[in-house]
This record gives sequence, structure tokens and C-alpha cells, in this order.
Amino acid sequence: MNNGFSRAKNAKRLIQWSLFAQKLHFLERKINFKEREVWLTSIGHGVGTEVYGKNETFQRPVLVLKKFNNQRFLGIPLTSNSKYTGTFTVSTFFRNKMGKAMLDQANSYDEKRLLKKMGMLDKPTFEDIIRRFNT
Repeated sequence: MNNGFSRAKNAKRLIQWSLFAQKLHFLERKINFKEREVWLTSIGHGVGTEVYGKNETFQRPVLVLKKFNNQRFLGIPLTSNSKYTGTFTVSTFFRNKMGKAMLDQANSYDEKRLLKKMGMLDKPTFEDIIRRFNT
């Protein structure tokens, strides 16, 4: 494995993320989001073992676990990658796909990161995620 190539690629993605994050910061919009909703969210480029978003908008599905106010929420990134080996995961079924809620990657997000509403997680799965998150 060429470690220099990997570092150069990561450095380029960090610069791209920095430029895109500046655009998000200055957005003037209000989004009405609710707990239990799943949104494509611009989560950025992770550092180390942090999960990161894909494509030019650094997006990933994120479950709104707890709404703090109209601008901030606690979100849990979702993955359909069956190889994800995080210690704290909960199996999910969303939009006819099996996946995992990555509890160990929970983070506080600003509503400006929300890109597109994908839908609502079913109540039993949501309650299971809350129960597992709180233990």
C-alpha cells in the first residue's frame, strides 16, 4: 500500500471539505426536522477512525436521535456497509435495506448540514436505538 498516496488523497479531501463547510456555514435557511427522521447530512471528512461523508457534499444518512432546539440535534450516522465493525451498532431496516446505526459515531449537528429528508425510521427500531444508546 502506498501510504503517501493515501495521505495526499486525505489531504485533498480535507481541503475540499473545508471549502464546502464554508458554504454550509453561510446558508440562510431554516429546516423543520424532527426526531426519528433520517436525513442525508453533510457530515464532513472524518479524522482517524471517525466516519465520514461521501461525494462532493460529504453526505451520509443520519438519524435525528434528539432535537435540542430548532438548529441543533444529536444524530447517529447510518451505514449499509455490512463490514462496519464499530463496537456499538444497532441493526436497522430503512428504505428496504438492512443497515446499521453507528452509535459510537453519534455527534451533535447543526441544521445547516441537513441536505435532504429521506424518511422516518419505524418506531420500534427507533426505540431500540434509544435503549441501546442509553446503556
